[in-house]
Amino acid sequence: MFPTLPGLLSTQAARNPDRPFLRWSDRGRVMTFAEVDNAAAKAAAVFKSFGVGQGDRVGLLAHNGLDYVVAMFGAWRLGAISAHISVMTGDELADYVQACTPKVLVYTHDLFDAVDRDRQAMPSIETYICMDGAQPGALAWGDLLSAADALDEQNSDPTLPAHLSFTSGSTGKPKGAVLRHEPTVRATACIAERLQLTPDD
Repeated sequence: MFPTLPGLLSTQAARNPDRPFLRWSDRGRVMTFAEVDNAAAKAAAVFKSFGVGQGDRVGLLAHNGLDYVVAMFGAWRLGAISAHISVMTGDELADYVQACTPKVLVYTHDLFDAVDRDRQAMPSIETYICMDGAQPGALAWGDLLSAADALDEQNSDPTLPAHLSFTSGSTGKPKGAVLRHEPTVRATACIAERLQLTPDD
């Protein structure tokens, strides 16, 4: 049986702790397997402290970056579902949030106006976290991670849902599609094989 996504990360962190896992070329930042695994364990502790558990959704309304990946793995460690909301949702943000009902929303600072505008229409959200520092009604992601102790527990069930993404809406309004860990890992392995990727890539 295929492992979970955070299980794969932890395995590689144990085998190759100092090997680069993520490289953010735009900002010249690199994180190793061990660094991402530890950060994800802290993110899991943060989410758990706000009542997130198996099957709950963690909304991610953010631009691509290292913190986005850390937040995903943090949710997955708890058996929670990362709900991916496009930064291009504009005036429809509340509709997407109502569709995926996240308990926590993690967002980037430039989306504050949309978040603040729709706050009353997004009752499922109990905690707002801004990746770039505290904002009115939102806690600072960096401060929460710095204060958290890494959470040892980890979801090991690959049949659990992993992430919720919205379709393009080519045949109607975008719909939330949920994928489990196992098919996601299997598809990723197939893509890597097709692209002839190696551990050195």
